[in-house]
Amino acid sequence: MKKLIFIIFMTILVGVIQAQNMKPSELHTIEVTGSAEINVDPDEIILVIEISEYWKEEFISPNNPRRFKTKIPIQNIEKDLIKKLNQFGVKNEQILVNDIGNYWRNQGLEFLITKEYEISITNFSILDSLIGLLDKKGIQSLRIAELKNKNITDLRKQVKVNALKAAKDKADYLLQSVGKTCGDFVTIIEIEDSNYTDIIYSKTKSISNAYLDESSNIQPQNYKKIYLRYRMKVLFEIN
Repeated sequence: MKKLIFIIFMTILVGVIQAQNMKPSELHTIEVTGSAEINVDPDEIILVIEISEYWKEEFISPNNPRRFKTKIPIQNIEKDLIKKLNQFGVKNEQILVNDIGNYWRNQGLEFLITKEYEISITNFSILDSLIGLLDKKGIQSLRIAELKNKNITDLRKQVKVNALKAAKDKADYLLQSVGKTCGDFVTIIEIEDSNYTDIIYSKTKSISNAYLDESSNIQPQNYKKIYLRYRMKVLFEIN
């Protein structure tokens, strides 16, 4: 009798161990992908302004580089730029030097030094004034490099949670249609989606034609949103 009980016990134990060691492919499972997304208004914009030395004569006789002799130094252009930014309400601590140098020069002429700044803007009403800088000599470009929101970390977490819940909901209604129920999860995989980024940036489009409304009184809702999208692939047991 004891021998029989022992044999039954061992049979059950082996069955439990085998069940625990079963691979997901050997279980009755369903694999689904859930996604979630959100558009968020930016509360901070990072602008990149590039300035460059230039020749005074190029605005007088642009087709005759050999006559270019009077170079306007980068220090003069920088000083004027900082002064203008301060007048628009941009403080010095909001202005960071991002890059300096140059990689080419016109044949027979000296190098023209360029300098790039990152400007943090939270008061969007001054952007119209900043666009006016593009008409100033020595200003090479002005573009939006990054859109930010101070709550972005919490928002990113919430979108991921919503994607996971969406996967669970999908598994539930699919299984209910065939008279089954969703059990515990086996695996959860966050999918890297190359078609989307956490925050959409633009390093090529002009600030005037890519992001700004034609109105002179521009509000945050007139800007391209911060777009968050995540996908979760989940493997559930089928009950």
